[in-house]
Amino acid sequence: MSKVSVLIPVFNNEKYLKRAVDSILCQTYSDFELIIIDDGSSDSSFQILSMYSDARLKIYSRANRGMVATRNELIALSSGDLVAIMDADDISHPRRIAAQVEFLEANPDVGAVGTRGRFIDPDGDDLADFNDCLTHDQITQALMATALGIINPSSMIRRAVLADVGSYRSEFTYSDDLDMWLRIGEKYELRNIDEVLLSYRVHEQNASHLKSREQSQAAWRAVAEACIRRGIATPKNIFSETTVETSAEKKIKWAWWAYNAGNLRAAFKHAVAVTRRNPFDLKNWKLLVAILTKSIRIKR
Repeated sequence: MSKVSVLIPVFNNEKYLKRAVDSILCQTYSDFELIIIDDGSSDSSFQILSMYSDARLKIYSRANRGMVATRNELIALSSGDLVAIMDADDISHPRRIAAQVEFLEANPDVGAVGTRGRFIDPDGDDLADFNDCLTHDQITQALMATALGIINPSSMIRRAVLADVGSYRSEFTYSDDLDMWLRIGEKYELRNIDEVLLSYRVHEQNASHLKSREQSQAAWRAVAEACIRRGIATPKNIFSETTVETSAEKKIKWAWWAYNAGNLRAAFKHAVAVTRRNPFDLKNWKLLVAILTKSIRIKR
């Protein structure tokens, strides 16, 4: 039996799937099983998976049941003492699994561990590093504000913890990971490794883009329930209306992330795309000028 079970739910991820699977199969740590469920994809995802012959890989395909049911089924199918979560559009860095196994072995009181992450765009270009929450208190504070305390696809959880606390719950769909982390954090220590070990892809098919309003509402319901469990007051205005980002606003955000991180090629790419779409918006031109000015200064 493998020490680690790596779990990937798949639904119409043909564009990014091979890179995600390869990033796990190429890990420096080898004592793992990789379990994948194709959740009724209508694209070529299952055909891509069928091309693999690695003995560590177990592939299942069935009718669509949704992300929460698929994640829970993956956990039920797994056998490792440690459960690593992964998404089909992200990239795990080569040392990710090894670093997390080492960390949990050295810290027996920690129930689950994540890592720092790096936002990448749909083309795989680096945007910016993120998630500075490292300690349990920092992670808890972020989670209670519905912020990103632990990057779900960067996480590794002890099986005993999941057996004790439970996993993903469908009543919090789109923020079911936040609900799970809040419940785990009430009984076990959460930590993040201070190293970027996951490239997290942002694109317009992310649930955070397509279902941003539903995600926000579910997140605040999870926090409200956590407040009740913890016997503390629920934050005021907890269910205020969520502003949904437009496609242009999202690309401008990506451009600024890349600009501030010094990834100027990616910043320029997204700034040009938005400016072409809306050439009369002065903010877009200001961003382009800032990127070009910074590029010139660096070259000097």
